[in-house]
Amino acid sequence: MRQLTRIVALFGILHFTSLSALAMPESPKRQNVILITLDGVRYHEIFGGVQRSREIGEPKHTPILPKVERVFREHGFVFGDRNRRGGSTMKISNRISLSQPGYRSILTGDFEEQCRGNGCGVIDRETIIDRLMDEGFESRDVATFASWDVIDRCLESKTPRAVKSIAFESVQGLTGVESSPFLEIEERARADRPHWGGSRRDTYTFEMGLKYLKTYRPRFLYLSFVDTDEYAHEDNYPGYVGALRDFDQRFVQLMDTLRSLGEYGQETSIVITTDHGRGRWFIWKNHSREWIDSTRVWALVLPSPGLRERSELRRSDRRRFAHVDIRPTLETLLGLEPRAAGPGKGRSLVELN
Repeated sequence: MRQLTRIVALFGILHFTSLSALAMPESPKRQNVILITLDGVRYHEIFGGVQRSREIGEPKHTPILPKVERVFREHGFVFGDRNRRGGSTMKISNRISLSQPGYRSILTGDFEEQCRGNGCGVIDRETIIDRLMDEGFESRDVATFASWDVIDRCLESKTPRAVKSIAFESVQGLTGVESSPFLEIEERARADRPHWGGSRRDTYTFEMGLKYLKTYRPRFLYLSFVDTDEYAHEDNYPGYVGALRDFDQRFVQLMDTLRSLGEYGQETSIVITTDHGRGRWFIWKNHSREWIDSTRVWALVLPSPGLRERSELRRSDRRRFAHVDIRPTLETLLGLEPRAAGPGKGRSLVELN
């Protein structure tokens, strides 16, 4: 009898445990984010297609990024296109409309008064990468692949801990064996240096970033491209448009890769933006506060398939957004409470319900 009582009690415990397991909510899946910046790309081409039709030999407004635009219009959120019904404006969060101040605002979620050019030193305030490393993310889980060497001074305010590959430097943050698959790409990049100097071609940055994505499936991957700005400064509109169309094809490769990665791809969001705008008309190649539209920027946010049904546009009466909103957006998509939020700071562009 005593034996039977023990069996019944054990059965009851097991039964209760199984019911409790069924009743417990499913733990949230790990979310990942890919941040992409396209240096010096105007909203004119992003939302209005070809602008200087005579130089391209195509009708004005011919789409330049049809694949990117279709995906984000159908499944994501678009910021900075004020010409469409219900559109919005988006602006830089610095006083100078140059690259490094723009990147620093994007990565910190903060307005920065001190940095007024591209010669600023290493950033001295917390970035999104600093926060992720402080949160205990593994080094391989946070990686940057950037074409332009100046980006290196915008990434981390502390001793570098995350993986990175900047311009012509070898991959840092990996062991020799781990970095060896990237050596061949690095060699090709060095042998094919662009004439403008200071950066490798975007094609190699993308190739390395895609290889890293497939190999390590990072929580946060930052891909920073610069060819567009270099062509624009040369007043080379066909080169500028060509660089954008190259990115449109790379975006297809990126999406195909994410689809091939199963659950990881299903839980990966994408955010694309730029560091500054440019002038209009014949002064389109320049950018600073003096050139009209240089302060206007844009952003595209594609929540992961796992988050899309829960995502909605940030509630805002004015429909005005800024660079400082990017970092809180990245944190929200990663499942973190935005740290930069507060008076005068940014707010996430999207909300999760």
